Amino acid sequence: VHLKTVTDLRGKGDRIAKVTFRGLSFYTRVLENCEDEAQFDETFRWPVISNIDGTEMLEIQVFNYSKVFTNRLIGTFGMILQKVVEEGQLEVSDTLLDDNNSSIRTCVSI
Repeated sequence: VHLKTVTDLRGKGDRIAKVTFRGLSFYTRVLENCEDEAQFDETFRWPVISNIDGTEMLEIQVFNYSKVFTNRLIGTFGMILQKVVEEGQLEVSDTLLDDNNSSIRTCVSI
């Protein structure tokens, strides 16, 4: 997975993203003093011992990072991997969902 950017973020702050597949999570580096866009440009790889099932899910969570307090979740992006399994690769830009499962303007590109 190549996590490119997260755009239309509100406020200024340090950002971090968590990418999860099959229960194994990876974190991006912390991007300091981001305004409305976080350019992560990071690639994550998982060991894939068995074939990917089209019903499996990839989850990306974007946080406001804090050195002292708990990171505050900005939003979550989830994608069922059926299209990726069928085509071998896929480029996506979509909105995030907040804690109330409501779409927020912030967009993630992978």
